[in-house]
Amino acid sequence: MREIKFRAWDVEEQYMYECVSVATTRENKWITMIVNKLGYITSIEGPYELMQYTGLKVNGDIELYEGDIVPVKSSVYFGWKQGREHFKANAVVVYDEKEMRYRFLAYTKDFGKQYVDFDKSIRQSYKIIGNIYENPELLEETK
Repeated sequence: MREIKFRAWDVEEQYMYECVSVATTRENKWITMIVNKLGYITSIEGPYELMQYTGLKVNGDIELYEGDIVPVKSSVYFGWKQGREHFKANAVVVYDEKEMRYRFLAYTKDFGKQYVDFDKSIRQSYKIIGNIYENPELLEETK
């Protein structure tokens, strides 16, 4: 069974917090118990984005969360007559509700929005280069 963990991006402070537990109120406002900058457990309520741990560790023991940005290589298949076109792009980790699993989502100029599945056999070669809140410029469309 995978570990259920979260982290939170504080929109006002522009800071990433490690979450100890997460709960919701009757008004559907998130309240998160977090480890603050000084290492103390505290609680915040306000404008922040919550990201869940995918259960995968990459490049050794680095935990992969929703919102992390990872360079990926993949291809688009156009049929047996046209073959495959390969691309490299920075992709963000998202939860695909239709497929009910985590995947990489890349935007490319030539192929548009492309989902790339996690490849467990090469996950040690994935490298987290940032996240969508601290490094949004890393997700510009790739050719």
